[in-house]
Amino acid sequence: MCGRIALNVNSVTVRDRVGTRRQAWVHQERFRPSTNVAPTRHHPVLLARQQLALTPYAAAADAPESRRYEDEPNRVIGSNGAPTGTEASSDMCPPPLLSEAEAENYFLHSMKWGLVTDSSIRRGGPQPINARDDSVLDGKPMFAPLRNQFRCVVVAQGFFEWVREGKKATPYYVHRTDGQLLYMAGLFTVAGATGTDTDPVVSCAIITTENTPRLAFMHDRMPALLDGAGVRAWLDISHPWSPALAALLCPRDEGLSFFAVDPRVGKAGVEDARFQVPYKKPDLAESSPMLAMWARKTKETLPPVDVAVEKRRDRPESGNDPDASATPKRRRVLDQLGEGSSQDEVDEIVIQVEYE
Repeated sequence: MCGRIALNVNSVTVRDRVGTRRQAWVHQERFRPSTNVAPTRHHPVLLARQQLALTPYAAAADAPESRRYEDEPNRVIGSNGAPTGTEASSDMCPPPLLSEAEAENYFLHSMKWGLVTDSSIRRGGPQPINARDDSVLDGKPMFAPLRNQFRCVVVAQGFFEWVREGKKATPYYVHRTDGQLLYMAGLFTVAGATGTDTDPVVSCAIITTENTPRLAFMHDRMPALLDGAGVRAWLDISHPWSPALAALLCPRDEGLSFFAVDPRVGKAGVEDARFQVPYKKPDLAESSPMLAMWARKTKETLPPVDVAVEKRRDRPESGNDPDASATPKRRRVLDQLGEGSSQDEVDEIVIQVEYE
């Protein structure tokens, strides 16, 4: 599954990395850099110029622009979650995906993530964010009409997966080690284009495939990633669906790196540049100044006691739930640490607070 992705670069950088510097970008104004792209957001998707006639905005992308589009580039997300005008510096300057000569055959389109169909508009049906490769290969009714001409490539810096251990879920960020963008095979559709008062909705879904042995500890599925040749073949709609296209939807992890990241990425709408760097658990003072102050005051006022005895006395009797039978002291710690804290974490803080 792929339910969260990241693309925290501005529109000019997206054009530079893809290579469509002088090509039109349909609904560029809907794109916003994000470290935490959730479904329903508008996101850049690469299409072939052959596919212009399939979209309701063909006129907007009909003629290549004479210069690079630089009218107030979108501001990227900073480490505090607020937009900033500067991007993170990097020593790597990856070459564009497309050469200048071939770029005129492609264009970008900001699409809603989550496949919207006429049926889902009328009857509130499903709007899948992912399409399983076996469902596409088997020609399931939702995807069979799309795999001949409505193929697209979703552009991203990386994607997130969660590793679950009991009730705890640790998010991991997967990205290209060399700084290149990821190109994910997808399908798109246009709904509500004719015969209704509703504006046409152009939306997409990311195709997923079996995970690789190296990444399988995160999830049994991963996005179907394409290399440069794969992108060109996938977007060549002069070739209908074939075994050669099906073969592109295979697991690949060459050149990928991954690491655990800040758990806050699990909440849609929360933005922070630190979601794309390895997670360092904050110490007590950083995570909660109020709790740190309470810890200092408590250590100054409480007399020393036997740690082992106090830990047994203060530990709840109801299984491993730190919230069960919590004393006022533990309750204050739980309120500061938040939901999902383990019993051992609470014990550690209580002991650290009173007896160090």
